[in-house]
Amino acid sequence: YFSPLEDDRLAALELSGRLHLIDLRSGESVKCEELPESALKYRAEMHVIADNDRAYLLVNQSRRRSYFSSSGGVPTMNVNGMIYAFDLDSGRKLWEQKVLNQQLVREQFTHSPVLLFSSRQYERQGNLTTWATSLVALDKVTGRELINTKLSSQYSGGIQSLKLNLAERVIEFTSYNQRVRLVAKDREGGAPDEAPEQAALVR
Repeated sequence: YFSPLEDDRLAALELSGRLHLIDLRSGESVKCEELPESALKYRAEMHVIADNDRAYLLVNQSRRRSYFSSSGGVPTMNVNGMIYAFDLDSGRKLWEQKVLNQQLVREQFTHSPVLLFSSRQYERQGNLTTWATSLVALDKVTGRELINTKLSSQYSGGIQSLKLNLAERVIEFTSYNQRVRLVAKDREGGAPDEAPEQAALVR
C-alpha cells in the first residue's frame, strides 16, 4: 500500500506491518518499527498522514462514518480504529491510541500540536432533539488524550472554520452558532520541561 505525503515523501506499507517512509528527492528510505501482525488483521481501510516530525498510520477497523459533515467547511478524514505514530527521522514507534467513530480535522494539521477529532449525533432530551458534537484531542508527542467532551446544539452544522494561534497557544473553531476555543495550560505540579500540556475548553 502506498500513500503520498507532503514534502516529497511517500509512505509504503507492507502487509506484514512494516512501514517505510521514502524521500522521493534523495531516494533514502526510513524503515519504521514493525507492528505486530494482529495490527492489520481486521483492517477495513488504512491511511498514512504526516506533519514535520511524525507519520501517523490510521488502521480503521470498519468504514462506518460518523455524522460529522465538513461540507463547505474544514477537510476531515474518517478514523475508526487504531492510530500509530512514528518518528519521521528514525522510524521509531512513538505511541498508539484507539479512536472510534470520529473525523480527524485536517485543517492546519501540519502546524497543530494536537490531533483534533469531531463527530456529531442526535440526542433526545425529553421532547427536544439536539445535536451532540463530540470533541477529542490527542497530544501529538505522547498520544495522551487531552480532551474528550460533548457540546449540545439545536443546529446540525459542523466545524466551518479553524484558526491556530501558536503564540497564544489557542485553537479556535466556529460552527453555525458556536465558537469554541481550546487553550493550552501547563499541568499542575509538573516541571515545565517534563510535563506535556493539557488543553482547557473555553466556550
